[in-house]
Amino acid sequence: MQQRKNRPDSFKKDAVRRLMARGSKTVSEIAKELGVSPSMLHRWREQFEPGLSGATPVSQGEREEVERLRRELRDLQAENSLLKNGLAQRASCSTRNSRNMSGPWKSDRQLFGAA
Repeated sequence: MQQRKNRPDSFKKDAVRRLMARGSKTVSEIAKELGVSPSMLHRWREQFEPGLSGATPVSQGEREEVERLRRELRDLQAENSLLKNGLAQRASCSTRNSRNMSGPWKSDRQLFGAA
């Protein structure tokens, strides 16, 4: 079994900087270059990125709020999509019906008289 390597914080911070400025490289490619796993890079980014980018760390409550808002957004987008599809179907049906009534063809009532 492979022994865990304890990397110094300077190595981790440098890895996060490389990750932030990676350009077209994937996380896996950078992890391979550094000899660490991609999941390790993600953990280091969560740990060190707020301090490196100058942003303030996010609290647990703020994270939960962001997740709640993302779920709500996803639900509203799905609902909006359903409403748009229903409206499009309704519009196509009413267009089809109006074409049948106003075309050059006569309706049954016009042909056979009102019953």
